Amino acid sequence: MRIAMLAAGTRGDVQPMVAVGDELVRRGHEVVVAVNSDLAGWVTRAGLRAVPTGVDVGRFLNSPESRRMLARGKVATTIKHIAEDEQRVNQEIVTACAQAAEGADVVLTTLTMALRGLCLEKATGVPSRILYAFPILPTGDFASIMPGIRDFRVAWANRGSSRLLNQLYWLRNKPNLDEMCDLLGAPRIKRLPRQEEWPALHLYSPRVVPEPSDLPGGHELVGFPVLSDELRDRLGERAVVPELDRWLDAGPAPVYFGFGSMPVLNPERTLRDLVDVTARRGIRGLVGAGGSELGRYADGLPGHLFLARSEFDHDRVLPRCRAAVHHGGAGTTAAALRAGLPAVVASVFADQPFWGWRTEQLGVGAAMPFRRLTPARLGRALDRVLDPAYRTRAQAIGAGLCREDPVGRAGDVIEQWLSVQRPQVKGIS
Repeated sequence: MRIAMLAAGTRGDVQPMVAVGDELVRRGHEVVVAVNSDLAGWVTRAGLRAVPTGVDVGRFLNSPESRRMLARGKVATTIKHIAEDEQRVNQEIVTACAQAAEGADVVLTTLTMALRGLCLEKATGVPSRILYAFPILPTGDFASIMPGIRDFRVAWANRGSSRLLNQLYWLRNKPNLDEMCDLLGAPRIKRLPRQEEWPALHLYSPRVVPEPSDLPGGHELVGFPVLSDELRDRLGERAVVPELDRWLDAGPAPVYFGFGSMPVLNPERTLRDLVDVTARRGIRGLVGAGGSELGRYADGLPGHLFLARSEFDHDRVLPRCRAAVHHGGAGTTAAALRAGLPAVVASVFADQPFWGWRTEQLGVGAAMPFRRLTPARLGRALDRVLDPAYRTRAQAIGAGLCREDPVGRAGDVIEQWLSVQRPQVKGIS
């Protein structure tokens, strides 16, 4: 079968789709991924065919205005700016989506590409399905991932908070979607569809987010997808660089500090703070530069702190650590839990505060906004999570996550969706 994937976002957003896509290729299916241009080369190295959309998420995240906006956690403003950024290359995005979906039997999308998948479905009849990397489906069990309140204690209010967020996203993106429908010759979508009506996979574990009591039929939690060792080798990311390997072996297990693609507005001061916090406690620290500018200030660091400039396999390195301090991205949260690490989640944006909340609720960590992170607060949070009871609980959750087979289960469900032959997509010029 031919499977189209529409993916957008940071590497953390796209990586679960690549893990699932690799599993589908292993099963003999053809997979084509429409993805933002800054990650198209990475997707190609993973062995999947990539169609660049013209969007450069890395450039957007690293622009001074976006860095300030994200660091302050301004959700509505960020959604507006992302929609405007896409508007400039919207026709290129539409063409890439149509190329990826040409001849497809099913279209799988990340959340932010879900409405574009629906446009394709209306134009061609090929079904689209969402692969959720975080919980955003309206439920009465907890509130939307975005507001500071995690549970209004009233089912209708919890559901309403998610519907309000989805409506905001819909309104900001409707001009781009209208243009897409026009280009594809499909009727415009007049109102926001109800997500509950779309069969979907949820790429997170019920061990971390309990299955909602009102989860609709056709929706299934399969777990956090993990890149296979073979795929890591293909990407050149499995081996631990010798310098890091030697440093890890040279002393006690360190605390891992990593903030993914999120902006660190003052990287020099942040590193000074990490040096101070770790030195005061007599602990070692491993800092992952990720997409930040931390790597520019690595010279002169004391021996108890190691800064890794390049990407590394979390599943090989984090088990050699004792705790983690991270931004709360879904992938990093899952990797830390798989490694049995208690964590301090210093969230920046989007779903990250939600994962911080879940980490606290599970009794395996502490959470706070990154913008409020001070050496004193970080120190107190670290003292809390380094308590052996936190590590014991984290190890129990990690053992359960390691027994799951998320990509295998995802492959099974997608093949069930593919069991009926689908019509084919016509391309656009």
